[in-house]
Amino acid sequence: MGASGSGAAVAGSIGVVGAAGAAAGLSGAGIMSGLATVGGVVGGGAVMGIAALGLAPAAVTKIAMSQVLMDDESLPDDEREARSVGRNMTTVGALAGTAGAVGTVAAAGSVAGLSAAGITSGLAAVGATVGGGMVAGVAITVAAPAAAAAAVGFGAYKLWKWISE
Repeated sequence: MGASGSGAAVAGSIGVVGAAGAAAGLSGAGIMSGLATVGGVVGGGAVMGIAALGLAPAAVTKIAMSQVLMDDESLPDDEREARSVGRNMTTVGALAGTAGAVGTVAAAGSVAGLSAAGITSGLAAVGATVGGGMVAGVAITVAAPAAAAAAVGFGAYKLWKWISE
């Protein structure tokens, strides 16, 4: 459920971006319009659109990690504690991944910052890391919170187990 569900949520987010804005499609104007529309739903603009779209894949990852690291009263206390830490840190990872994605967009472009030009060039620069453009940048920034949630949550679980031994 985790990886496939998060992947489906990322793909769905791309569809939302392409369809939601005043300028439909996945052109630069369409992406910016879609991000602004999504962000407007939560009281922000295009920057909040990036953050809000990352919530669906991050939520799927949170649910999956909660299942993987489910509490079980039959387990030893140190294992139960490690699982609890992992579940809690999954949320921290999702929040850090969201902040990191927005920060990367702001810093990576040829125009620094979170203006329309900064977001456009930042998404294009992020997408260029995988040979794509703005659409790939949106996909990466939307997937980042989910990836960070899984890595931080499971990493914290393993670290806590190691420390407890």
